[in-house]
Parts: sequence; C-alpha cells; structure tokens
Amino acid sequence: MKKIQHQSSRINGKVVSTEQLSPKLDISTTAPRFLPPGYDFGARPKRMFGLPEAKTFNPTPEEFADPLKYIKSIRVEGEKYGICRIVPPAGWNPTFGMDSQKFHQQQRTPFTRVPVLDKKPVDLFHLKKEVVSRGGYHSVTDQKKWAEVGRAIGHTSKTCTSMSSSVKSIYMKWILPYEEYIENNSTGGASSEDEEDEKDDTRTTRSRRKKGRSGIIFYLSIYKSHLFLFTLARKRRYVIPEHVKGELCELCGSNSEEKLVICSECSAGFHAHCLSPPLTGRPPSDWNCPNCLRVSGNDYGFEEGEERTLHDFQNVANDFKEKWFSKNKGTNQVTVTEDEVEREFWRLVESPYEDVEVEYGADLHSSHHGSGFPTAEKDPLNKYSRCGWNLNNISLLPESLFCNIHNDISGMMIPWLYVGMVFSTFCWHTEDHYTYSVNYHHWGETKTWYGIPSSSADKFEETMRKKVPELFDSNPDLLFHLTTILSPGTLLKNGVQVYALDQRPGDFVITFPRSYHAGFNHGVSLTLLQK
Repeated sequence: MKKIQHQSSRINGKVVSTEQLSPKLDISTTAPRFLPPGYDFGARPKRMFGLPEAKTFNPTPEEFADPLKYIKSIRVEGEKYGICRIVPPAGWNPTFGMDSQKFHQQQRTPFTRVPVLDKKPVDLFHLKKEVVSRGGYHSVTDQKKWAEVGRAIGHTSKTCTSMSSSVKSIYMKWILPYEEYIENNSTGGASSEDEEDEKDDTRTTRSRRKKGRSGIIFYLSIYKSHLFLFTLARKRRYVIPEHVKGELCELCGSNSEEKLVICSECSAGFHAHCLSPPLTGRPPSDWNCPNCLRVSGNDYGFEEGEERTLHDFQNVANDFKEKWFSKNKGTNQVTVTEDEVEREFWRLVESPYEDVEVEYGADLHSSHHGSGFPTAEKDPLNKYSRCGWNLNNISLLPESLFCNIHNDISGMMIPWLYVGMVFSTFCWHTEDHYTYSVNYHHWGETKTWYGIPSSSADKFEETMRKKVPELFDSNPDLLFHLTTILSPGTLLKNGVQVYALDQRPGDFVITFPRSYHAGFNHGVSLTLLQK
C-alpha cells in the first residue's frame, strides 16, 4: 500500500504508462447516484439502534480563519461525543487535484462459504466455544461428545452417528488448524525440543520443528490473510556475537558485501539467499522478517489488492453497489437511502452466515499521489494552498506541537488518502498516542462515523473483552489492529455511549483524544486524514 508500482505498455514504439491508458476520473460524475430524487441530506432522527447524533458545528468565516484556535474553542463540547462534524462557511470550496490517480486498494481475502450442516450454516465461533468448554478437541473426541456439541450449536435433526462425524469434520477443517497455529506460536510452554533449539541456536526464538524434517525449523505465519511457510535450513549452527541489528545477517552471522534486507518491524538484517524460500527481486518497503510475521499478531486483517486508477475503481464500485441492491430489491432501477445502506451494512456484520468482499484504498501516502488539496510548491497563487484547513499545512502551523517534528511521519506529518466503496470499513480504534485527527471529505458518497467519547473508553474496552475474550487471549493488543468491529447496538446495551454522524463532501470530521471511532462508506468516496 505504501509503494505504488506504475506499470507501462509499449504502443506504436512508445512507452505509455497504464495510468495514461485509462481515462482520468471526471469529478462531475462523483456525486451520489443512487439516492432518491430530492433526498434530504439533513440529520437522520430515526437512526439505526436509536443512536443520537454527534455535534455538528457551523463556524462563521471569522471563526473558521484559524483552524487550531477553532478546534480548541469547540473541544469541551465536541469531546462529549468523541467525534464531531465541521461544516465550512459558504464559499469555502478548494479545488481538487491529484498528482496520481493510480493506487492499490486493500481487500480481505475471499472466504470460502461458511460450512453447512443439515442445510443450515454452522456458527463456527459458537462451535469453537462449545468444544473449548468441554475441554478441547481431544477431550471431546475421547469422550465421544461430538453429537452433544452439534446439538448445543442448534443442529438436532441428524442421526447421532452422522452428527458426530459431520461436526467433527467441520471442526477439523475450519477450526483445528487455527488452534494448532495459536498453540505452536504462543510465547509459553515450549517443549524440551524447543528449549534445546534455543540453547543451541541463539539466532532463533521458540518454534516448533515438524516431525520427519530434521535439521529444519518451520515458521508458520498467517499475515494479512496470507499463509506463509518459512523454512530456515540449518546445515550448521552459528553463534552470532552481540551486534547492532542490521549490521549482520541474523541467519548466517556474516557481514559480507551483499546488501542486507532490513525488517521494517525489528530492523534485523538478512541476506536474501539465506531466507527460504530466498527473496527474489527487491522486497516491498514494509517487508517483515519471518520472526516478526510469526509473533506480530497479524493473523487476520487486510491484504494489498489490485492496482487501479480512480476511474476504474469508480466503475467497479458503482457496478458492485448497483448489483448488490438490485439483487435485494428485485429491480434494475436502484435507489437506495442512507438508512437502507446502514441497515444492510450492519445486517452483514452481524450475520454469521453471510460474507461480502469489498475493496478499500486505505492509508495511501499523499506524497505519492497528492492530497487533493493544492500545494504552495505547485500552485503558489491558489489561496487554498496556504490555508490552514488544507491538511498539508495544519500540522505545520505554529500553534501545533507537530511543527517541532522534522521527520516526514506518514499519517501524522504527511496526510493519508482513503478511497472507499460501499461497505468498506474502518474498525474501532483510537489514534496513535491519543492524538486528535482531522478528516476531510473531498468528493463522493456519504461516510458514516460512530464515535465513543473518552469518558466511555474504559467501558468500551471492557465490553470488547467480555464479548470476544478468545481474541484478546491470543492478541492482547487486539484494539490496535483495526480489524475488530462490534455493533453500536451491542455497545449501547452494555452501557457504552455511542454517537453517529454522516460526513459528506466538503465536511471535516474531528476525532478527539482517546475517542474510539469506526465507520463505513456508502459508496465511492475520497477522503483525506491528518492526525
């Protein structure tokens, strides 16, 4: 996602980039196209779950002139909601432009359809909990309780023998490999063989050695929905002396002239040929070594998808939304209200039996593509290039602590772009170091936000741990991963304050320190984030 590869083709003897082959996005086509005629963009009084609206502020031109001063003036009121919306004064309308209209989008790995038992989908999470409550897979097998487990998860019509076999097979295929991965990569309980590995080879951390493959350590890691199998051949053992990470290869201990590949997570260095399989070609800028992949907790989440232009992405996203809602409505003339999109989104989230794959251009580095705002370097006469609300400038204002940071920290000193489609999601999280964040909506369809004020943060974390304790057991820092979402309705029932707002083109959304927030896109949109 951080590194954009620009492919090229040769036409009539000339090299032409693929970005030139595809037409550029026409901004006039980005207005919402699926809303009913005359749709009222006002607040929605009957929002799903009965959620109250977060505060919307409408500053005067004089108040809007100084962004940090204005945000400070609304802090006491705004932080009651965790998030707030700022509608700029009439006439504030910066021109849109981008250096590149090509990007990679994130997408989740397509999930094979949920297994079915007796024509009824199996709730895998419920199945796992029932087996764990009976002592685990081996205990249930030894005590012949698979039929009992099947009845516990709501499957009763099959004969006992068929029920036992079917439930056990589903567990072995879908859940047991995950449990073995967690067990094999946990930080506690090493076998004697593992301990011997650690004594004999100071390069490696605890790992499991597969039987029948003597002399090889296997690192099994699921990273961003990909399954990797790393093998580190050990023809002889090395004891690597104390050194600064990145100076020596962590596998062979050599500081040969061959350039080391540096892990972006732990800064350890490796020769490309020492890895197995060896790295071929230049690795991505955010390459992680096998050790970090194994222990980082990135067992699920998002992967980098195809490369698209904004024009192509718009076509894909609009086509998907039209087909999805025409299928549900049984008509080719699709009009969808914001309420209908929101209800469909949460129906999909809360259904254990249905899945949908969407794409999201997230965390796109604005230094690669442009921010959508004019810049002083390229458009010095444009008044918006010097405006404080231009998110290229806001972190550099004299009143900002960030003006003392002299490094280009992505997402903090340099804004990030987000290109969304219907149902593309950002899960519950706070900003790094509990900073504020400012999000500007350039164009496109509505983006719905949910906010939890910092006064309810502890209650929110307690509720999340109570609802999914198994995930927190395996990943104590789960809430830092941006991969977990729980419905506002469930949070409200557990005493968590939750508010909502709809962000539309030209709107700013402010998130306050330690305020958890989440949300989703109603359709094609482009927004810009600065912390």
